[in-house]
Amino acid sequence: MATGTIKQAKFILDLVDQYGYRDSPFKDYFLKRINFDYLDVIRASELIDWLLKLNKQKKFPKRRYFDHQKTPIVQELAQYVFCPVSYSIKKTFILENTEDEMPIDDVEPRESYLLKRIKSLKTPIENVLKNPQINDKVKMYYKKIIENQFHDFKPFIESKLIFDGYAFPKEYILYNSEYNIKGRPHLVFEDSSGVRTAVIEKVSYKKTIPDIVWLNNRIQALSYVYLFGKLNCSKASIFYWGWENEGVWDTDRKYRVYHLDKTDFHRELFRNYLNDFLKFIKESKMTFNSSTINPEKCYKCSCRTLCDHKSGLSRGLTLPYIS
Repeated sequence: MATGTIKQAKFILDLVDQYGYRDSPFKDYFLKRINFDYLDVIRASELIDWLLKLNKQKKFPKRRYFDHQKTPIVQELAQYVFCPVSYSIKKTFILENTEDEMPIDDVEPRESYLLKRIKSLKTPIENVLKNPQINDKVKMYYKKIIENQFHDFKPFIESKLIFDGYAFPKEYILYNSEYNIKGRPHLVFEDSSGVRTAVIEKVSYKKTIPDIVWLNNRIQALSYVYLFGKLNCSKASIFYWGWENEGVWDTDRKYRVYHLDKTDFHRELFRNYLNDFLKFIKESKMTFNSSTINPEKCYKCSCRTLCDHKSGLSRGLTLPYIS
């Protein structure tokens, strides 16, 4: 390593300590993710500029007005379940995300990909097959896609849409007075027997779609089953969609769907997290369990720069956030 690079490396280590990793058991993981062991002069210079920028954001964060009386919403409950620290930070500061800090699993689409998919699948296959502008290879591909997907979407195709939350993008029109919390599902369907299903949709920025239901998404979906009697939902469904459409058809966007039923397990799980969330809001403090830290999750978190808990050394957590 050249002399200049050695000096740069020492400066980088100092900046990483300032960033919140001094004496942290996760410091080596962070250094690995920024390829610290493979520095040249140019890469080292880029890292120094990047870390200086992050440390400036960390030292001079933009605070938002914190209203203790504001009614919480279901998405905030889900954020708390994802990570109580990130919930507190987002309630306290205006985030200035860098390119490497991206949401892991909790991006909500601005339009319903489910409704678009239903519309595409309702289009008779014959309309495609008889279109002279579509070649035979594409026709057969499209037909296969529809046939493979129809099973997953049939319950929604054959049900009536009775609530479209996308029509109220900034309104949380449902309210539970017992727990003082508001919410708005993305969609609600009712089948021919009167059974109602609440639907939430998530977009994964990764090429792969989650092969499990993330806990925070599970709690969000269950909120519309257990909190809002007006909806009268006995089921919930979670759709995970790919970040990009991988073809020319609406049916080319990858997806995975999970269904949740009313069970004693789900009821107890939901109540426990809801009570913990409301207790944190009421008391404005809690003990943070650092054993739950996942360094990969922290590295990708949009709150990473302002988070002092990523080090694994902080135990107390306040609302609003105090670093």
